[in-house]
Amino acid sequence: MRRIHWLITALVASIPAGLIAEPIPANVQDILSRRCLECHDELTAKGDIVLEETSPDWTQEKVRKHWLKALGAVEKNLMPPLDEEPLSAEEKKTLSQYLDTQLLAHTPKGGTLPRRLTKAEYESTIRDLLWKNFELPLGFPGDNEYHGFDNVGEGLVVSPAHLDAYSKVANQLADLAFPPKKGPIETKSWQAGPEDLALSFSASTIHGETLRLVSGSRDIMRSCTWPSRIEISDSGTYQIAVTASKFLSPKGRPFAEPMILEVYARPVAATDR
Repeated sequence: MRRIHWLITALVASIPAGLIAEPIPANVQDILSRRCLECHDELTAKGDIVLEETSPDWTQEKVRKHWLKALGAVEKNLMPPLDEEPLSAEEKKTLSQYLDTQLLAHTPKGGTLPRRLTKAEYESTIRDLLWKNFELPLGFPGDNEYHGFDNVGEGLVVSPAHLDAYSKVANQLADLAFPPKKGPIETKSWQAGPEDLALSFSASTIHGETLRLVSGSRDIMRSCTWPSRIEISDSGTYQIAVTASKFLSPKGRPFAEPMILEVYARPVAATDR
């Protein structure tokens, strides 16, 4: 007998704590015995519902479904039947709390993983809420595909780069939607010379205070930019003055048509084109 008792004790000790069936508390068992077992014991089993079990194994899906049905009958006042004395408020509360707690604790959580918005979803949300023509910046990180889809929770990692990008865009949008109060903007002036210019698609030479752009082809359109000397960060009206002129060709003949000087402002992150 001692060996059998030791063996049973060892087997029980080896079972994970969450898998040991816990007995129904005495106060709940008392209500079930007095009010339910007359119709729902193993012999009668009306509606195929048996409530005579004293230690339900909540890890079994069929057991959870069984007691979930019983909980629904209690909460909807279907048990006991209408021709029997109804449960008191205290009895109903005791049964409902016990069954609800056990079912909630032992029912596996389903559904999909919580996830962030994809790049396209984030952009669409901003367009719906704020600006219809909004576009995320070019460097905004993309989304990984998971089983061919880019909106599955398992594939939507939240990396530091994503957090930083979402945070920056959100802060910029918040400042645009609810501009922070600014003090008076001081008048500023910039001056840039030929040595500060960055050339695009050009050959050039500097003559004193003049940058001379030259070309040997029929296409005489040339351009240059001030990439770092003149950067505007405040909205307003600005006056721009540029001193420019055309010069003679190597053969000494002036250009027949007038030349056109155009000045453009572009986003700092945009290309020279």
